[in-house]
Amino acid sequence: MKIEIKRDIKGNTYTAGKMYVDGRHFADTLEPRAIDWSKEEKTLGKTAIPVGTYKVKMRYSTKFKTQMPYVQNVPHFDGIMLHVGNSVRDTRGCILIGTRTYPSVLTHSRNAVNRLIQLIEEHEGESITLTLKNAF
Repeated sequence: MKIEIKRDIKGNTYTAGKMYVDGRHFADTLEPRAIDWSKEEKTLGKTAIPVGTYKVKMRYSTKFKTQMPYVQNVPHFDGIMLHVGNSVRDTRGCILIGTRTYPSVLTHSRNAVNRLIQLIEEHEGESITLTLKNAF
């Protein structure tokens, strides 16, 4: 299963994008501000993960008290998840998914996360990757 996020809006404090699963639009995304890693340094809790391709695995989240999709081996980050949230205040580097209502606001996040978890569980045992690209 291939998950792709195309980041298309870069705000002062957030980055918004579109998530595709196996080439089909699945949800909208919200992250902290994306930076140019060659010119800037990470600010704890306020920086999006670097572009690239990562493996995704389900793992127990002590924060959410359930199995969640974790993004593996992200440089400069630990514990990156795809999870529920509505604004950049709900993420400290993780990727929120839902329906974009304003550039920096998501709704229907819980529904989107539950659908993603179901898809990942249906593809258990297969390779699941997440590719992040900047379109700005």
